Amino acid sequence: VLFNNLDEYIANPTLIFEVWKGGRSFHGGLLGVMLAVWWFGKRHGKSFFQLMDFIAPLVPIGLGAGRIGNFINSELWGKVSDVPWA
Repeated sequence: VLFNNLDEYIANPTLIFEVWKGGRSFHGGLLGVMLAVWWFGKRHGKSFFQLMDFIAPLVPIGLGAGRIGNFINSELWGKVSDVPWA
């Protein structure tokens, strides 16, 4: 919401709740994870940065899995192919 069409959302705030239109999953997920990590750290006596150091190596795995999902859903660009499964 803050990064895409902010003036449109200010004019019509109910658009924020129209999640079926998509486009907000990454930013919301990132903010949600960061808030959850901060909350977990406060409960268990760990600093936010200690937990981020643990999580950072896992991020490329998650992004890679997301890209594979994009590829399976035909959401990524690529060469035109005439193989039977394309």
